[in-house]
Amino acid sequence: MKEMLAQQLMTVAVSRSPQEFTEQVRTETQVWSEFVRDNKVKIE
Repeated sequence: MKEMLAQQLMTVAVSRSPQEFTEQVRTETQVWSEFVRDNKVKIE
């Protein structure tokens, strides 16, 4: 599965604890929300 995702330029994030997973989600949400705002992405 990881190899297939890597071919599509995707990565699999593995966390060691629920808290670490929560932090990963929080960080990704912040990064992508900034990207959406900065690039004025609109949902059609």
